[in-house]
Amino acid sequence: MKTVLAFFAALVLCSSAQELKKTLLSGEDCLNVQKAAKGDEVTVHYEGRLKSNGIKFDSSFDRGEPIKFTLGTNQVVQGWERGLVGTCPGQSIKLEIPSNLGYGQTGAGDVIPPNADLVFEIELEAIKSKEVKIDVFEPVVGGCPEDEITRDNDVIRFNYIGYFEDGQKYDSTLDEGREPLEVTIGKVGLKGWDDALKGACPGEKRLVFIPYELAYGEDGVEGTVPPKANLVMQIEFLKVRNRVLNFLDRISGGSFNSGK
Repeated sequence: MKTVLAFFAALVLCSSAQELKKTLLSGEDCLNVQKAAKGDEVTVHYEGRLKSNGIKFDSSFDRGEPIKFTLGTNQVVQGWERGLVGTCPGQSIKLEIPSNLGYGQTGAGDVIPPNADLVFEIELEAIKSKEVKIDVFEPVVGGCPEDEITRDNDVIRFNYIGYFEDGQKYDSTLDEGREPLEVTIGKVGLKGWDDALKGACPGEKRLVFIPYELAYGEDGVEGTVPPKANLVMQIEFLKVRNRVLNFLDRISGGSFNSGK
């Protein structure tokens, strides 16, 4: 019995040793849609040490130049791939990376020996997203019938509050004297907006991150949106008119052949 218990104890210790450990060192929390995710290009400063003896083997701080890479493309060790996901811009973290999520049995040249556990301190300087990110923070209770989920050519009515990444509000349909917007998905004129409005259910509330390339681009909007401004939108979906009904309305209204 003692031998069996010792065996399982060893398994537990081995399993624990193989886990990635992430510690927040500094920096503020952010919205889920602002956190690093697979597909994002991240800019980081870092310092790496051997866990066994604390010897430093690499540091971008020493070189005075951060590195850039895209998460999810295996450009870095798996410990980084997993540990950086969910991190906010401006945060500093410590990653304790077991060898199986680092350089494994082969190590890395003369610097990192085989089976070496590593410790990195990483500062996430910036995130560049290529796609719209969506966080449904108030879903519809009981779910949504498939035929009610928003899609291209649906006419939808919604309220929204628009923010810049620093939290400054720049526009809102909830301001006094304003009314909800009504648009046709796919015809808004901004791809980021169209993507933000798809896949929703009437009554749903979501936060959406729109990178500037899919919003108002490098020029922005004079007096309203600065150049290269990423946007964070809070959207409440009020009403959806199905695209089939919209199509029938266009026919009955005589506007189908006119291209309206």
